[in-house]
Amino acid sequence: MFLVFFVVFFPVARLQDFQQFQDLHDPQNLQYLHDLQDTGDHCTGASCNPPLGDLMVGRAAQLSASSTCGQQGPQNYCIIGYLEEEQKCFLCDSRLPYNSYSNPDSHGVENVITTFDPDRKLRWWQSENGVLKIITSTP
Repeated sequence: MFLVFFVVFFPVARLQDFQQFQDLHDPQNLQYLHDLQDTGDHCTGASCNPPLGDLMVGRAAQLSASSTCGQQGPQNYCIIGYLEEEQKCFLCDSRLPYNSYSNPDSHGVENVITTFDPDRKLRWWQSENGVLKIITSTP
């Protein structure tokens, strides 16, 4: 009996490769992306796989939202759906970034970027209650 193991390697781009793309409208950045595509280094057989990575890494400070709970000071937000616990309204204060010890009630827009931190499930972006047509963007 023979056992055959196939190992597939997916190239992962380095963080600095993505940080240079602050402006995708810059012709140099577009040319670099085009050159990466044409290298063929990421092709095996009939399959080509571009470099993988999270394009939001390093851009948390550039995110914005038209509504964030507690951005101007402490504010209540309420969960308007099914909730088993009795408490349905909570306090948020997003004037400073999330910190599990000093500011656990911060729910700023920077929290939309997923991390692998142990407390990642305690971080999320929270809009203000009752605000419609919320816009989030990066410059």
